[in-house]
Amino acid sequence: MTLNTSRSLFASASQGGITIVAGDCNLNGTMLNSSKVYNVDTSTWEMIQCMTKARKMCAGVFMDDKFYVVGVIGPGNTTLITPGEEYNLETNIWWEIPKMFPEHVEIKDQVRHLL
Repeated sequence: MTLNTSRSLFASASQGGITIVAGDCNLNGTMLNSSKVYNVDTSTWEMIQCMTKARKMCAGVFMDDKFYVVGVIGPGNTTLITPGEEYNLETNIWWEIPKMFPEHVEIKDQVRHLL
């Protein structure tokens, strides 16, 4: 499988021999909740379980052998997504973490200016 969908504004992080890409917008501006993992050793992409929420302008990080996504914009370009998500590589399950990204008026205003 190739990463044949153009992506922007996605979360990504690498650990060991893998990279995970999650959330994004396609060329039509449609927000996606899809996720893929890239294996450096085999040079292949594999679809993994979708996140629970479609999002863009998000950030990703590996911590304690799990992949986390935080932020920011949800469907409609005006929805601020406050829960983060945790992906467990062993179970292939996303878990929502409430209030991981606190909602602040200042952040909301700054994000709206970017859109």
